[in-house]
Amino acid sequence: MEQALIIPNSRETYFIPVSQILYIKADGDYINIYLTNNDPIQIRREKGNDGKTEISTIKYELQLAIQLGNIDKIIEKSSNKIRKHLVRIDRSYIINIDYIFKINLTESNIYLMDPSNRIYPLRISRERLTELKKKLEK
Repeated sequence: MEQALIIPNSRETYFIPVSQILYIKADGDYINIYLTNNDPIQIRREKGNDGKTEISTIKYELQLAIQLGNIDKIIEKSSNKIRKHLVRIDRSYIINIDYIFKINLTESNIYLMDPSNRIYPLRISRERLTELKKKLEK
């Protein structure tokens, strides 16, 4: 079974396949999860305490009412396989390092590429990018 990032909140629990997560961006008290492909994917959600599971089909992006810091804590408590792929690189972003295309220290950008070869530039501090680059080159 594929590894999934499990995100619970008060009424629902989301099971999002890690391979489908391109990056997660903070948006105040919300997060936006950007997905890797053009094809809709199905997300299993467990609703409430009654244990019923609902299947939703989403495309590209999912917005949830949870702070990025809480997602970071969920990832820290997850399996090594999940922690190995999803890395917090600054205050606003958690990325899936499998989709890194290029790190440009001069521009302070990291570029992610999804399976359909679309490029996503993210502006990150040079210091954080330098740390990430060193870590990845080991």
